[in-house]
Amino acid sequence: NGLAAHVCSEKLCEECVGAIKCLSIDEKTKKLLGENDALDLIFSAMCLYSENATIQQSALAALSNLSVDVNANQVLRISSDDLDTITNGMRTHPKVKDIQESAIIVLRNFTCSPSNCLILQQDAHLPGLIRSAVVNFNDSFQGRAEDLLQVLPLLNQ
Repeated sequence: NGLAAHVCSEKLCEECVGAIKCLSIDEKTKKLLGENDALDLIFSAMCLYSENATIQQSALAALSNLSVDVNANQVLRISSDDLDTITNGMRTHPKVKDIQESAIIVLRNFTCSPSNCLILQQDAHLPGLIRSAVVNFNDSFQGRAEDLLQVLPLLNQ
């Protein structure tokens, strides 16, 4: 696990997370990534280098690919720490459209799991982050932002 051994190297993290993003498109490779701790590496890189927009964007794009297994009809289960990492990326890079868009895609994917919805419900700042992304880019991200905003209030009832 080269990245795990060198997670302190920002440039290496940038390259490796970018490679994981590219590899996460293929279904066979996606499965291998899931079995070999790629998610832990992605979240670690996001935490360690929260100011690096390239790492954040690549990591979120990889997560959007890895969060749903269409063939198995499964959604990645997240923790509140995972959600905090994602929302921190949104908060740190409010003017980077690719980061906001990838985060919204990942968050929307997560709503397909009831256990994830419970975690999303606990983040009182999430609706504001989503609204901010919509306003900053005058974009609904193909309706995903509205979907999220419609689901989140329902969770609080």
